[in-house]
Amino acid sequence: MPLKSHIKDDSFLHVPEGVETCKRPLTLIFFVTGNPGLISYYHTFLSLLARDQADTQTSDSLLLRTSQCVIAGYSLGGFEFGHDTVPEKLRVQDDKVYTLEEQIELTLARLVGLVDDLRDDYGDGLSVNVILIAHSLGTYITLELIRLSHLQRDRIQVGYHITAAILLAPTIMDLAHSPSGKLAAPLLRHAPFLPGFLQRVVKGLFWVVGENGVKWLVARMTGMSGQALESTTRFLGTNKGVKQALGMAVEELRDISTDKWGEEVWGVASEGIGTGGTAAPDLYFFFASKDHWVADVTREEILRTRGKGREGRMVVDEPEGLVHAWCLYQSEMVAQRVKGWVEEIMARNKT
Repeated sequence: MPLKSHIKDDSFLHVPEGVETCKRPLTLIFFVTGNPGLISYYHTFLSLLARDQADTQTSDSLLLRTSQCVIAGYSLGGFEFGHDTVPEKLRVQDDKVYTLEEQIELTLARLVGLVDDLRDDYGDGLSVNVILIAHSLGTYITLELIRLSHLQRDRIQVGYHITAAILLAPTIMDLAHSPSGKLAAPLLRHAPFLPGFLQRVVKGLFWVVGENGVKWLVARMTGMSGQALESTTRFLGTNKGVKQALGMAVEELRDISTDKWGEEVWGVASEGIGTGGTAAPDLYFFFASKDHWVADVTREEILRTRGKGREGRMVVDEPEGLVHAWCLYQSEMVAQRVKGWVEEIMARNKT
């Protein structure tokens, strides 16, 4: 049965009308969440990418728009509310707390599985160009996806090509040196019992004040409302969500350290030529001018060492005041920026 568009708790899928008659390579936008890995935090952002802008409502078939892309995203393993939206072959174990490495493997499996489904629907000869978009922890996972996809391409025939990646509030180096990392790293390192303990504390809080009481407390403490507040309250009420998020945070603070990627990710001298002469993906970075999970010195080091040849693709936001948790408050602003980049990438791929 062909894939159908949907917006549900654990997944988002937009399949544009007329995709079956698409003659040019199909573009798949594949989104990778941050931590906590709830795709519902990003429903508004992804919906904006799937929607035509008012000034592009036209019959001109030559226009390239994000709404013409297949757009997909999943909650990370261990953060699902249910199994109704995740294909059976990619479902996770109910009681499992996923490591960072397992999250990377699961995300790659979901990407490959989705490409396989698209090729089943629209023909084995379908060419799929993948644009990865990611936030926070997802940016680290994304660079690992590029590396692993490159290794797979050396061994087997894959049905897709990662042409670009857009990294939003990227945490790809020296996470423990960020302002929040300096506070969290010693605490989580020296108190390994903390994730499980806090999971029990939150469970007890639900028992004492109920779901509405927890929702009120979250709203008062964070200023959240709407979908973000609903998602956070449901996440806190799951049996392992807090333990999953904090357990993975321990690994993030340990593993997201030095720049570990080579030419298959960065290209040769940051000029876009990968190992063996193959094209490395176009990389775009959208940094906040002040980010409590990205040290200023880390951001400047990335700009200095990896910015050559990427002018206009490594942007430090100042006028809009980008925040690390932009998905809660700034989806429209970020979607406008990302739309422009995606359409630029699509135009370059077409030529």
